[in-house]
Amino acid sequence: MVAYQCRNWCAVDFLEERGCHLSGGDAAQVLQAAAGVGDLELCVRMLNKWPGLKGDAAGAAVHAAAACSQGAEVLRFLVEEHGFPVTGLNSSGDTPLCVAAMHGCLPCAEACVCVLVAGVRLFFHVKMLTPDDHLLSFSLAAGSAG
Repeated sequence: MVAYQCRNWCAVDFLEERGCHLSGGDAAQVLQAAAGVGDLELCVRMLNKWPGLKGDAAGAAVHAAAACSQGAEVLRFLVEEHGFPVTGLNSSGDTPLCVAAMHGCLPCAEACVCVLVAGVRLFFHVKMLTPDDHLLSFSLAAGSAG
């Protein structure tokens, strides 16, 4: 699993040639970790190798990407190209949009909104306090003008 997370492809190939393979649970953890750091290349590789990663693994990966400041591209990839759920709830009862807003990840929040309201023009403004008591204020517009 470490070879995957470190993107050491020579080590991965060496281990797999000798019969060492990730289990489904380990593959899901690597996918979630890759999404959580915005590593699109590793997400693509994992889903090409394990196309059956769905269910809890899918939800965890989408939430991890939503919390990452560099995760918008990964989030779009997981949701738009692989059909991972953008409306699922994590263990705290939050959607990916809520997670993105809580972490101040505006591109991820916008990506969630674009998927949710495709074809509809939506505009809203969000104000919230960060953990260090700074006011975070942003506006989002998504969808088509119709």
